[in-house]
Amino acid sequence: MLNDLVPRCRGEIVILADARQKFEPGALRALIRRFADRRVGAASGQLILTDDGSTTPVGKAVGLYWRLEKSIRLSESRVDSTVGATGAIYAIRRDLFDPIPRTPSWMTS
Repeated sequence: MLNDLVPRCRGEIVILADARQKFEPGALRALIRRFADRRVGAASGQLILTDDGSTTPVGKAVGLYWRLEKSIRLSESRVDSTVGATGAIYAIRRDLFDPIPRTPSWMTS
């Protein structure tokens, strides 16, 4: 789907997000602001997991995992080496988009 749609986008910046997310007011502006620096090719928002009062052990583990993941990504960004972005909300420069292989490389070896 992304291979088909991203090249059709007309803007310089393409914002992608999961359908089920709720965004804070100003989230898109904050995300786009990162692209004022021409060296930035992608930017990610922050997924915040909320406690609905019924936190299970699995839910607590997911929360711990996500806190560790965010810490790793922050450390990577400090050395200009981020290798991933949260699918919840992220943006890329359209001209830097590389089509996703239709068949994963590990399946063709």
